[in-house]
Amino acid sequence: MQFETVSCPQCGGPLEGVGSAGFYTCPYCKSKIRVSFSNYDPNRRPDGRLTVHDRQTGEELCYVLLPKNWTAEGVIYPSMQSANWPLTLAVTAQSPGQEAFIEYASGSAFKDIRSGMMRHVDGQFARTDMMPMKRMLSPQQYADAIFFAMAGSFQNVLLYDTRPLPKEPLIDYALKANETAAITRQQLAANTPFGMWSRVDASFFDGGTRIYDYSHEGRDWRMAVAVLIDGTQLSGGAGGLLFASAMTYIIWETPYVLILKSSRHLFDQFYGDFVMFGSTMQSSPQIATRMEMERSRITGQLQQQQSDWFKAHMNMMQEQQASFDAYNRAWFARSGQQHRAMRQSSATQISAHDRIFDKYSEAVRSVDTYIRPDGTEVEYSVINEAAFASATDSQTTFATQQRDFQSIDWTEMKKKY
Repeated sequence: MQFETVSCPQCGGPLEGVGSAGFYTCPYCKSKIRVSFSNYDPNRRPDGRLTVHDRQTGEELCYVLLPKNWTAEGVIYPSMQSANWPLTLAVTAQSPGQEAFIEYASGSAFKDIRSGMMRHVDGQFARTDMMPMKRMLSPQQYADAIFFAMAGSFQNVLLYDTRPLPKEPLIDYALKANETAAITRQQLAANTPFGMWSRVDASFFDGGTRIYDYSHEGRDWRMAVAVLIDGTQLSGGAGGLLFASAMTYIIWETPYVLILKSSRHLFDQFYGDFVMFGSTMQSSPQIATRMEMERSRITGQLQQQQSDWFKAHMNMMQEQQASFDAYNRAWFARSGQQHRAMRQSSATQISAHDRIFDKYSEAVRSVDTYIRPDGTEVEYSVINEAAFASATDSQTTFATQQRDFQSIDWTEMKKKY
């Protein structure tokens, strides 16, 4: 049993006969006093936030600030939505008397392919990034899509209002976009395989709330759908014969979706609680750790897949080059006698004939001759714009259709003619 002693906040005198909440007059200093009683709640943290447990396991999922007598429960869905969001945290909170409901769902990530060899197909799953393909939407478009997916049996649907994201303090979207771009550049620099290139073209960060009026089962309702969107547009590719086409795509996500539903005449009364929820929601350390561990595991798999993919293509290039070299050797063997005869025609014309014949030979075979750093020669198809030799081993070379390839590990070779 818990007892509370009520004293006057003005003079400190004990108040007798106070058995319920209400207004009282201090018999000593005559001050007007409002008295309220609080019931101990074991689920309330010292900061006032409510601990939300998994209704299946009892595990702590998150902490959120809600008014007194609100209740909340949650659940973890282990099914992977994307590499960025391998787990889904869903929370439902309700007011006393079930007059209002707040629903929270953690994020999803998508890939929007804008150019390159890979074709964008909405709904298709990109195995290279382990996330579904979806054209990027604004927060308003995304919120509309969520609402109308639920509105199949609603009547008298009307867009009532558009408001900022229910979060205090307000988010500096431009600052967040710049931070995302900087972090992504660092990650690309650390994870882009040797011989490939990548860059950040742009970053996006935006949020908003759409509010809808509708009727359902004879009652008038109002629903707010809040969405946060962030994304990064990337470009990348690789040098060499097989990687001529660069790819541009957007990785974008909705870190969470937050919904408030209440009777229309009570909506404004509960909207402040909606903002409170969105501003104070925090995952438990256990859930945050599990999420990061799963993300790290998936990221490691993706990096290994990308490395294996690049090595396989490099092997194909080497095989093609070996076949090309064999063809050249056979061609030179067949034409060697004719070549020597032309060289013997005149001592003064040897150099000119050499150049003419070499150029003719290059033109017939559609190749360009490049000079390695050690003075030896190598040939590549004329479809390439440039050729490079390893800075540590001049015998290791490759050609590319992208002249802007740059790396301290490779040196551009000059053409012989």
